[in-house]
Amino acid sequence: MQTSAIILAAGAGKRMKSNTNKVLHNLCGRPLVEHVIRACQAIGISSFYVVIGRDAALVQERLGEEYTYVLQAEQLGTGHAALQVEPSYRGEEHVFVLCGDAPLITGATLDKMRQIHLAEAADATVLTAIFPEPGDYGRVLRDDAGQVCGVVEAKDATPEQRAIKEINTGFYCFRGDKLFAALRQLTNDNAQGEYYLTDVIQVIHQSGGRVASCLLEDNDESLGINDRIRLAQAEGILRRRIRNRLMLEGVTFLQPETCLVDDTVTIGQDTIIYPGVMLEGNTSIGKNCIIGPYTRLENCQVGDDVTIEFSVAREAMIGDSCIIGPYAYLRPQTELAAGVKVGDFVELKN
Repeated sequence: MQTSAIILAAGAGKRMKSNTNKVLHNLCGRPLVEHVIRACQAIGISSFYVVIGRDAALVQERLGEEYTYVLQAEQLGTGHAALQVEPSYRGEEHVFVLCGDAPLITGATLDKMRQIHLAEAADATVLTAIFPEPGDYGRVLRDDAGQVCGVVEAKDATPEQRAIKEINTGFYCFRGDKLFAALRQLTNDNAQGEYYLTDVIQVIHQSGGRVASCLLEDNDESLGINDRIRLAQAEGILRRRIRNRLMLEGVTFLQPETCLVDDTVTIGQDTIIYPGVMLEGNTSIGKNCIIGPYTRLENCQVGDDVTIEFSVAREAMIGDSCIIGPYAYLRPQTELAAGVKVGDFVELKN
């Protein structure tokens, strides 16, 4: 099946209070939007349309040239953003539409959505979740037969609709032709004066189309990053996932919750990570190492059987069986051959 993904990444992100575009904020070694793209790539999607707006050139530079970029010159809503893709659309039969500021979505969930979408021969499939306190999330509306018939934004909802616990996560899978046909019918007659992507669901349902739903199993995956508080929440969740994955691969963490490990880091089997360790960037650690306590490695290549205590290293290459620290500092371009010992309070560079 031909499947592509539209990534909505044009929002201004005013609540971040930042000069950095929201989707470019770092989360465990990657920009927010890259986590969404990688979830798609995990299920074999290789065709992407990234809708950009503010700081468009910076977003394009950070992500690279392998994607189709579409400019939303005016911020007129998520429906308007998705419609900008139509002139560039290459006709894939099915297309995901995903939020670029929701980095916790997983490939497993997207695959589940796709399987439901195909099994039910749906024109649209919505990822929903049950929240005891839905707050400002859009509510999912169902008809008398229990089928999804629409989504109403919280600001436009009646008191009865606001009492609904099933929310729209902002993740969808569509038949491509049905999506663009519905987008062309949208109006901005709502509380915010915007063209809502959510209104596409009602348009498709009213035209006789089939709308399916997929219930999210882990509500954490729906977390959208609107401010620094939510960014910190996502950081905690993702770092826990990373540590758990590494432990299942054979790495020991003596006090996992104290360690910060980026998504870009690799660690070999039987390596022991002591408390307070920070592993950042493109750091690779071999097998049977002892790292820490309170060691920070950034963009370092570490061999097997290495011991590092209470030390900092940046852009260093450390050979097998080296012993470093305590309290050593390896500055960029340091290269240690196998078996080198670097004692306490030593600083090396180049």
